[in-house]
Amino acid sequence: LYADLLEQVAASSASGRAETAVHSQIENDLRRTQVDRSARGASSRGERAGGSRSGGEGTGGEGTGGESDESEALGALRRVLRAFAAFSPSVSYVQGMNFIASGLLSQLDEAEAFWMLTLVVAEWLPGHFSPTMRGNAVDCHVLGALSRADCPHLAERLEALDVTVPLLATRWFLCLWVSVLP
Repeated sequence: LYADLLEQVAASSASGRAETAVHSQIENDLRRTQVDRSARGASSRGERAGGSRSGGEGTGGEGTGGESDESEALGALRRVLRAFAAFSPSVSYVQGMNFIASGLLSQLDEAEAFWMLTLVVAEWLPGHFSPTMRGNAVDCHVLGALSRADCPHLAERLEALDVTVPLLATRWFLCLWVSVLP
């Protein structure tokens, strides 16, 4: 199915029917995403996704610079995000998914990263990537209640500074801490 989605996205792009707003947002966010240049997803697309890779067999070997490794890693990230947007049009693409997908691609091949992203968005974080972001609001409320109960001095200080839990935690929840933890 992942290979079929890639073909659908490629055909849609080639015919000019691509969802340009979604693809444009993905392109903007790719530049902001730290990618693992030795990502498995960037080096194992061929068999799993049904596509062919250009260049040599490995990434980062002699004669291949870090730039081509990064380009391949960004290509894998682009394909996973575009495939997800096509697979789940009701969610499409939301900022934060890029960090999750990048982290997944550092450990999994493209197809596995795609399916894991689907699992995370649909099952583990339902409502986090919806227009209302209700899942995120619930998690922020719970974190606020826990911080007031277990760290009252911290909660009081944040309140005195007019800093809300959603202001601090939304990025953490939407990125699964990938953008802030090593």
